[in-house]
Amino acid sequence: NRRVVCVGGGTGLAPFIAFAHHFHDTNDKRQLVILHGASYVDELVGEKVTPENTRIYICGYQGTIDGVMEYVADRGFVNRDNPHEDGTFEVKYESYG
Repeated sequence: NRRVVCVGGGTGLAPFIAFAHHFHDTNDKRQLVILHGASYVDELVGEKVTPENTRIYICGYQGTIDGVMEYVADRGFVNRDNPHEDGTFEVKYESYG
């Protein structure tokens, strides 16, 4: 039931089109937010973004991933490299450079 936020830089936007098609085809009512080259997540999402209400997927260059992780880490988000004690995490990413 959580909102899904996808962050892409450069050509990193392409994989998120599949998310949009899947949500549409399966009548999934979750909010899907796709950010392309945005500086600040909270400027584009009207509600406070928290680990409890949001999952973040990042696709693109390592600089994009690092920038997003730097921004969201202070807000309690973690990735698979540094999961919560129970092994869960909110940020998934793929790097292309």
